[in-house]
Amino acid sequence: MSVPGISVIIPAFNAARYLGEALESVRAQTLQPLETIVVDNGSTDATAEIARQWGARCEHEPRRGSAHARNRGATVARGDFFAMLDADDLCAPQRFEWQMEALLADPRLEAVFGLMEQFPSPDLAPEEAAAIHCPAGAQPARLPNLMMIRREAFERVGPFSPEMGLADIVDWFSRAEAAGLRHVVPPHLVLRRRLHANNAGRGERATRGDYLRAIKQRLDRARAAGGAP
Repeated sequence: MSVPGISVIIPAFNAARYLGEALESVRAQTLQPLETIVVDNGSTDATAEIARQWGARCEHEPRRGSAHARNRGATVARGDFFAMLDADDLCAPQRFEWQMEALLADPRLEAVFGLMEQFPSPDLAPEEAAAIHCPAGAQPARLPNLMMIRREAFERVGPFSPEMGLADIVDWFSRAEAAGLRHVVPPHLVLRRRLHANNAGRGERATRGDYLRAIKQRLDRARAAGGAP
């Protein structure tokens, strides 16, 4: 089953180890996308080669971070809907079908998320797996890697902010909230998030300053709008 209009956007930096599995999970979707875009964010491994082997469109750029890579993908995408995915995660088989059904059922709806299940990567050594906290069960989540959003809604909120570092997600969702993004989090498992030694949130700890800056900007926007933070 295919519905033209979904562009899958995958930022990837030295992602050769897991990218093939991520792309396989896209290929296994019950609703196939229009295109899959891998933004090779300055990789020095076989990321680009693997993307091409799986038939993905590969965009190259210098190492500028995942926020910049997502923005690049959105800029070159041809679809009316953007489905974000990280290069080390796995889509549930019906993810796109469920999310598109929700968006088509309500023209006012702008973005759809869902439930996320986390798992230790099977290639971890036992001692590495034991050191990683893995929450049990599927939990509702509002994160870029399980978001499907209408193009016009993404453009209304604006791009991710590379200058915010790893707090770019906090900043983007704060702006989305201020912009009144209409979204839902249905009770469907749409993503399996892989936990491994090099997850961005583990291996590249965001500085306290990044998060404080994102929070300050959120408070400033709330005050400017005359509302509560």
